[in-house]
Amino acid sequence: MQKEKAQSGILYGIGVGPGEPELLTHKAVQVIECCDTIVVPSESIEECNAFQIVEKLVPDIRKHQLVAWNFPMTRDEKKLEEAHDKICENIEAYLAKGEKVAFLTLGDPAIYSTYTYLSQKIEEHGGHTEMVSGVPSFCAVAARLGISLGEKEEQIHIIPGSYEIEESRQFSGTRIYMKSGRKLKQLKEMLQKESTIRPLEVYSVSDCGKEEEKVFSGVDNIPENSGYFTIVIVKTKDEPVHNSSFSRIVHALIIHAIGTLSRLTVCSATARCMKWSIVREHRSTKRQMAENLRFVPTARIPIRQNIMMPL
Repeated sequence: MQKEKAQSGILYGIGVGPGEPELLTHKAVQVIECCDTIVVPSESIEECNAFQIVEKLVPDIRKHQLVAWNFPMTRDEKKLEEAHDKICENIEAYLAKGEKVAFLTLGDPAIYSTYTYLSQKIEEHGGHTEMVSGVPSFCAVAARLGISLGEKEEQIHIIPGSYEIEESRQFSGTRIYMKSGRKLKQLKEMLQKESTIRPLEVYSVSDCGKEEEKVFSGVDNIPENSGYFTIVIVKTKDEPVHNSSFSRIVHALIIHAIGTLSRLTVCSATARCMKWSIVREHRSTKRQMAENLRFVPTARIPIRQNIMMPL
């Protein structure tokens, strides 16, 4: 049900980056400091990763009104909608009083963030919202690994790892699996099969920027059990895999094909030569016969006149 009354406050969705406090933007710090209420998506303030990041750069944050609301981790659309509606009502109560509310979220609020659901509902109800960009987790992971996510015509695909991933095998370029901790075993098995068909560069980083950060390289080194905030980056190439047995088979086929083609070429050339020899011989015979006929002396045959041939 939409509210007709416009709200004078404003809700900020603030991205605090992936985990390293130094990646929190200057604008984010400024907006947080001027807000009346700080909202975190967690059961408690102390358990919230986003709050812990901000507290290191905004030591006075506890002077603000702090509110923790837990968002259910479920795919049940009805339960999610009920939870979002309830939280929106609570936020709108602050906005109605003209307060500035900061909603803290890891990474960037535009990428798989709970904030987007809240902002859409609040704007539908006549409220005002604004996003403050943060460093996306996969960009921080790429920087940690020292790799490029995309070059020239390469495509970049961002895939929520907790959902269906099988169809992602058809994507070329760079594939980024976010929050893939729950399906790491399935993802690892899928990539191991794919690596037998085409070369893959596979990297995995969990808890990027934190003290417990872990970095892995290669599909076989991906841990099957890791944290929820695990990023897997896969760079694909279109050329086939070249292992020793495969290369020998391909090499043998190529040599066989070249040999067959060479024999066919030789036979074809030989046939053309034989045909030309026959034609030349035939033409020579015809010329010789003509020459013989031209120079053979004509016999003198007496002509008898008035000879009646019997009918």
